[in-house]
Amino acid sequence: LFAGISIGEYLSLYFAGILTLDETIDLVLKRSKILYDENKINPGFMISIYGYNIKNFKKIIKSKNLKKYTKISLIFSNYFFCISVTKKVFKRLINILALKGINFTIIKNNGPWHSSLILKTKKKIEKLINSYNYKFNNRMLSNYTGKKHKNLKDLKKNLIHQTFNVIRWDKNLDYIEKNFDYFSSPFSVKTIQKI
Repeated sequence: LFAGISIGEYLSLYFAGILTLDETIDLVLKRSKILYDENKINPGFMISIYGYNIKNFKKIIKSKNLKKYTKISLIFSNYFFCISVTKKVFKRLINILALKGINFTIIKNNGPWHSSLILKTKKKIEKLINSYNYKFNNRMLSNYTGKKHKNLKDLKKNLIHQTFNVIRWDKNLDYIEKNFDYFSSPFSVKTIQKI
């Protein structure tokens, strides 16, 4: 079984034998270009937040009228997640986080990925993903559902959705923990090491 966070899910297409190496590289580069171009038009950042509960964070952005401009984009656990934020409210939000004593790391020049803040690019991403000749198998986990893809249509749909919606890496970790006795990763991510 193959799983990867964000762009790692796309790279898993090669390791799972769904696309060739050349096709995978081509897809990743073209997808990155589409999102990079959108970030120039609608600039934003990602911020990693740790040690603070997601539910409480949602209450903060709602009370400060920042819900429209701030989106949760990646969840490792209820106390470790990333958000996407527009440049327009960036300084205001980090001031609020600092005042409340919330631990965060700014991931600059990365764009407001995995959120509806880049929804204008959806048609381009859909066209790109649908343009490849996939050899379907169910050896990959979806970032969008946290489950194996059911069929080729499901795989394409999930790849599109994970670009514009929160990545539920916590669901992938739950699936792995429940279904496998052994799990290896080339990265020393604390959340993964617990398994």
